[in-house]
Amino acid sequence: MGKGKTFTKQFKKDAVKYKKEHPELTLLRAASNLGISLYVLKHWIAIAKRNEGAIPLEELVTSLVMKPKKLHVLRRNCVIQRMLLKS
Repeated sequence: MGKGKTFTKQFKKDAVKYKKEHPELTLLRAASNLGISLYVLKHWIAIAKRNEGAIPLEELVTSLVMKPKKLHVLRRNCVIQRMLLKS
């Protein structure tokens, strides 16, 4: 059984953005306009919703590497949380 088409991250972002910018279109019509299946578009939209507000991994790593003091604070907060949970 062969694998389906693979799409770039940018295409996936653009597809989700296209649907958001065209609320008058049904999911089926938007998917058809993009040349993808309804189920693929629904899946990408669900992933985008889950990731809303999430910090991109690269940004998170950079902030932790560039701000070691912040990492120390996070660790201290984690230790405090564990202590509170044990009591």
